[in-house]
Amino acid sequence: MEEIIKIKSINSKCSVFKIIAIICLITAVIFSIWYSVQYKSAREEIDTYWRGYDANESLYESGSEFAVSPRKFKEQMADVYSAAHKEMDKAQMMLPIAVISALLCIVCAFIWLFKGKVNLTVTDKRVYGNAVFGKQVDLPLSSIVLIEIGKKDTLTLATAAGKVRFAGIKNRDEVYSEIQSLIATN
Repeated sequence: MEEIIKIKSINSKCSVFKIIAIICLITAVIFSIWYSVQYKSAREEIDTYWRGYDANESLYESGSEFAVSPRKFKEQMADVYSAAHKEMDKAQMMLPIAVISALLCIVCAFIWLFKGKVNLTVTDKRVYGNAVFGKQVDLPLSSIVLIEIGKKDTLTLATAAGKVRFAGIKNRDEVYSEIQSLIATN
């Protein structure tokens, strides 16, 4: 006798997680590039300042007429030094944004990859499909001892071997009712 498919699950839309993951990835890349360019530029300005300071100091000590006292040099170049440090501070503010965006991207991609692949098919003899984290299941109706509706479109089937959780099922109430009626008739 051939199996008759009673109901198939309809997955919740997981594209929101995909879109958020892509946006966070783009944000992380942009802020990382911005950080590296701005930090490198500020670092080069500070290095140039100190090379100029060292060159001026050695010329001053040798008695050159082109050099100024180290104190006067610092006063004249204070704006350059201050501006370089402000640029470095701005650059350092970009790094946490890049890290947080990258972490959020990983979390959303994880949810999208594993929740989006869940499917469940109920026939007159068995329940089969892919559960959370890609676990493939094929359960005879006689082995199901408990069926439970959870939060956020989840459905859990329990057997003597353990529990199997299906997340992101849009029509979970209909699937639940169908499994309950099939278990009751067997």
